[in-house]
Amino acid sequence: MPNVYDLTGKCALLTGAGSFKETVEFGRVEGIGSAIARKLVSSGCDLLFTYNRSVEGAKALEEELIRLAPGRRIRSASFDASRYAEEATRLVARAEAELGRIDLLVNNLGTTYIVPSEIPHDEPAAEVENLMRVNFFAAYELSKRAVASMLRKRAPGYLVNVTSCSLTMPHSKRPAYGITKHALHGMLREFASAYGRHGIRILELQLGIFETVMTLPRLAFYRELCARGAVPLGRPGRPDEVGDLVAFFASGACDYLHGSEIRVDGGLTIRSFDTLKLED
Repeated sequence: MPNVYDLTGKCALLTGAGSFKETVEFGRVEGIGSAIARKLVSSGCDLLFTYNRSVEGAKALEEELIRLAPGRRIRSASFDASRYAEEATRLVARAEAELGRIDLLVNNLGTTYIVPSEIPHDEPAAEVENLMRVNFFAAYELSKRAVASMLRKRAPGYLVNVTSCSLTMPHSKRPAYGITKHALHGMLREFASAYGRHGIRILELQLGIFETVMTLPRLAFYRELCARGAVPLGRPGRPDEVGDLVAFFASGACDYLHGSEIRVDGGLTIRSFDTLKLED
């Protein structure tokens, strides 16, 4: 998509970027965060993005973005969700110090856990706790601190939460994942109600099936599933399509968009995950 949104002069904080896998079958597969990072930078934004285990990928992404926008402030930072409270404080302080301010926060960090047995809700407690730390607690603590930073600057701000179609489509193989996304979803109205009058707008993107590192283990299956009609558009989503929406929102092109949910799923949520089967 052409670069049509002007984010010149804006500063963004993005969680969860830099992951990738090189594959024989699909080539290079990346996460949603890397595509969002590229779109923000190509639209004129300065950026601090986070990573955890994907050190190599984060370094490569940072170098790519610096080449794309020489002279701009492009930074990467590690973020350990197991220590979310202190890490959130450190990260916002670094963003203020190195970018000057935070105009946009994108909570994209996420992980999942697939139940290995046929028993629904059979996740070990440790896995559920990790899902809550990564998918909700980290985003909540970071959002509180980023919004406080925006309020101190007395300037408009934008907050984007990346959630999932699991909000409306239960999945018996990863129920705790869906529950954590419901927790993140709860932030939408709370923050929208409290901070809209201060010019801070919030948007939730509910994603369907995308070609990412997270879906890579079953990507061939998902492609076939989509092609056979499970997704009306006939294909999985592309990460750059999420980046386009984030840039649109942060550009102020529609500043009456606030407290809203957008399903980015190609029509997937017409059906339930547990009824999606390949038919002859």
